[in-house]
Amino acid sequence: MQNFSRYLFVVALVTAPAVASAQYYYGGGQPYYNGYGGGYHASTAGESYARGMADAVRAQGEKNLADSQAAMNIEDARSANIDNRTKATNAYWERKKIYEENTAEQRYKDAQERAKVRDRNMLKSISANELDPTTGQVSWPALLKQETFDEFRKPLDDTFAKKGADGVLSSDDYLEAKSLIKQFRTAVTAQRGEFADDIISPSLRFLLKLDRELDADFS
Repeated sequence: MQNFSRYLFVVALVTAPAVASAQYYYGGGQPYYNGYGGGYHASTAGESYARGMADAVRAQGEKNLADSQAAMNIEDARSANIDNRTKATNAYWERKKIYEENTAEQRYKDAQERAKVRDRNMLKSISANELDPTTGQVSWPALLKQETFDEFRKPLDDTFAKKGADGVLSSDDYLEAKSLIKQFRTAVTAQRGEFADDIISPSLRFLLKLDRELDADFS
């Protein structure tokens, strides 16, 4: 392509004088070519050839410029695409890192909360203030003192008083007390619609501690 362009350029240089000699002026500055007035036209075959070559060179140059611009546009688009993909990738990993950090922090908080709940709900042995080991007197929570639960509470009072006096229960007394506590828990659970959980739950745990105290004599 470069050799062809050079050839066209040389041809244009060679034929330019012929084009110039074919033009002369007549009065008033009106150009005439080859003795005739009017519009411009090729006066010789050489001029026609030169003009054709010049047009070809110009067209080739315009095509080269357009091709170059297109190539630059493609490269710019490719570069922009790479840049956008890089930014998107970096943003993805940044979001992933933040998500994992937040998830790890949330898991830690959940574990801490579960530990607190376990500690709060962990069943401890009944204390001497709740059940006097000498007299067997039971200090019932307020909910369990209600008249509704007399059928369970009063027999249990007698059983633990006997245990305090004798130091141990017979197997019959033990089984009867276990059954009473189970029924007592069922009756208290049925009151969930009447009382809040922060009243029901401690009462149920208290009954479980009494049940564990009974088991201590037969373990």
